[in-house]
Amino acid sequence: MLSKVSKFFGAIFVVAISFVFLGVFADSASALVVHGPGYQRSPDPEGIYINKKFRMDFSGAYKITVDGASVNAYCLEAEEPSPHQENQVLQSNIHVMPEFDYLLYKYGETDDRDRATAMKMLGYYYTQQMNSVLGQLIWSDSDNGYAPIDPNSSAFTLSITPFPETDLTTARTMARDMFNEAAQMTGPWTITVDIDDSWAGGAATATITLRSSTGAAIPNATVNLTYTNATGPATVTTNASGNASITLTPNDELSAFSVQARTSAPGVHREFRGAPSTQRTAVRGVATTVNDTDSHNGLSSDPQITTNASTSQLFTGGSITDSVTLSGVDSGLEGTINVAAYGPYDSIEDITAEACSADDRVWTSSEITTNGSGTFTTNAFTPTKSGYYTFKAVWEGQGGPATHPCGQNTETFQVYEPTLATQASDKVIAIGGTITDTVTLSGVPDDVTGKITVNLYGPKEDDDKYVCSQGTFVDQKVIETKGGGEFVTPDFKVDKLGEYTFVATWKADDYDISVSHNCGMETESFAVTTNGLLGTPDTPEVPDTGFMEVVNSLGLVGTSVVACGLVLSSSMAYGWIRRRG
Repeated sequence: MLSKVSKFFGAIFVVAISFVFLGVFADSASALVVHGPGYQRSPDPEGIYINKKFRMDFSGAYKITVDGASVNAYCLEAEEPSPHQENQVLQSNIHVMPEFDYLLYKYGETDDRDRATAMKMLGYYYTQQMNSVLGQLIWSDSDNGYAPIDPNSSAFTLSITPFPETDLTTARTMARDMFNEAAQMTGPWTITVDIDDSWAGGAATATITLRSSTGAAIPNATVNLTYTNATGPATVTTNASGNASITLTPNDELSAFSVQARTSAPGVHREFRGAPSTQRTAVRGVATTVNDTDSHNGLSSDPQITTNASTSQLFTGGSITDSVTLSGVDSGLEGTINVAAYGPYDSIEDITAEACSADDRVWTSSEITTNGSGTFTTNAFTPTKSGYYTFKAVWEGQGGPATHPCGQNTETFQVYEPTLATQASDKVIAIGGTITDTVTLSGVPDDVTGKITVNLYGPKEDDDKYVCSQGTFVDQKVIETKGGGEFVTPDFKVDKLGEYTFVATWKADDYDISVSHNCGMETESFAVTTNGLLGTPDTPEVPDTGFMEVVNSLGLVGTSVVACGLVLSSSMAYGWIRRRG
C-alpha cells in the first residue's frame, strides 16, 4: 500500500515539475519574453500552490521582440522547459509544417484568448512532440493505444490528468475549424491572371485566380495590379471562389499590353530559442509574394484588299456591284470602304493608272463600315451609257489606307447598248407572194444569246399611219441569236392587197434587256399589189356605174366615169383604184 501511495505522489511531483518547465504557470518573464494572449494563471497569493493542490489555466502565446516589433510566439516543444529566457535568438527551422505556416499568416497576431489558445494547441499538434512525463503524444488517446487524435475528434483537448481542466470549449472548436481550414489553404499559393483571348478592341477583361497548394480557392485576398501600356484598377479582392475579374483599357490597340497580378502569401514560420534545452517558439514568417503576368500582343492591322466586279459585261440599265475582300485586319479594328466607278472609256486601253480621276468618276458607293477583316459588297451601280468602266476601292482605318491600281482586270467591265437596224427585202410584192426582213443586231457581246422576233402587221386601214396590234397581226418569225450580226427571217407570205409593215424585237436570254423599233418604219413597210408592181393600175372588182378615185404613186387623185365596167375617162394613167360611193 505504501508503495502505491509513494508512486502516486511521485508521479504528481514529476508531472508538476514538468509543467513548471513547460511554462504553463511561470510567474516571471524576461524583458524580451512576456505572457501573450491566451496565457492565464490562477490567482496564487501563496505561490504556486493553493491548499497544497497544483492549479493551472492554459497558456496561449508569449510575446517576443523580433526586428523591433512585439509579436506572438507559440511554443512548439511540449517536453521542453519554459522559453522565459532573455536573448531569444533566431534558429534554423527544424519543423516543416506548412499548415501552421498558414495559420500563423492568418491568425498568428491575434489578440483573442481563445484564438491564441487554439493556435497553441495546433502548434503542438503539428510538431507531434512527445510528453516525456506521461510517455505519450499530447494529442493521443490513451484508450486507443495512444493513437494520434484527429483535431475533429471530441478527445482533442489540452487537459492532461491529473490536473484540473480549464474551459477550452471555444478554443477547441476554433482549433478544429482552423485545422480543417489549414488542410485546404496550405501553401505555396499560386496566382494566375489571364487576359481574354477573344479581346477585339476597346476594353479588355482579365480573370484572376488564387489557389492553395491543394487547389482550394483563396477568398477575400487583396490583389495588387500593375499595367504596361494599359490602365485599370490598382487592386481587386478575390471572391468566395478565389477569383476576381478586372477591366483594363489598352493605351494603343495596335501595341502589346500586359497586366501583373500579385498578392502576399504565407511565408515559412521562424523558430526562436533563448537558451539550450528550452522550448522553441514559432512566429509568423515573412510573407511571400506570388505574382503572375499575362500579356496580349495587341491587334494587328496590315490591311490588304482584293476586289471583284460582279460581272465583266452588262447592258445599259442593268446593275453591277463590287465585292471587296479586306484581310490582315484584326476584329475590333474599325474602318470604312468606299468604291467609285470611272468611265465610260472608248476602249480598255484608255483605262490607265491615271484614268481614275475626279473628272471620270461617274458613281460613288454608299460608305461601308468594317470591323476587322471580311468580304463586303457595295450597293448597285446602274450605268446609262455604253463603254468601258472600272471600279476603284479604298479602305481607311488604323494601319491604312489600302487600295489597288486603277484599271485592275477584276474591276473593269464593259457596258453594252443593243441596237436594231431593219430592212424589208422589198417595197412591193404581188399578192400571194413572199417577203423577208433583215435584222442587223449590234451592241451585244459575242457570248450572249437571245431571240429576234419579227411580227408582220397589215394591211393599213388608215392613210396616215400603221396600227401594230393584235387586230392587224398577220404572222410571226423567230430567229435564235448569239452575239450580234445580220439575221434574215424566213419567208412571209401575204395573200391580201394593201400596205404592211414589220416590227422586230430582240430579247436576251439571260439578261433583262430587249430592244425594238417603232411600228411603221419606212424601211420595214411594203405594199402588196395585184401584179407586184407600183405604177400599174390594179384591177379589183368595180361596179357598173359610179365614180372611182384613182390614186397614183404620187398621191394624186383623178375622177373617172365608169360605165359597163369600163373606165371612160381618167385624169391619171395609173395608180390604185379606190371605190368611192
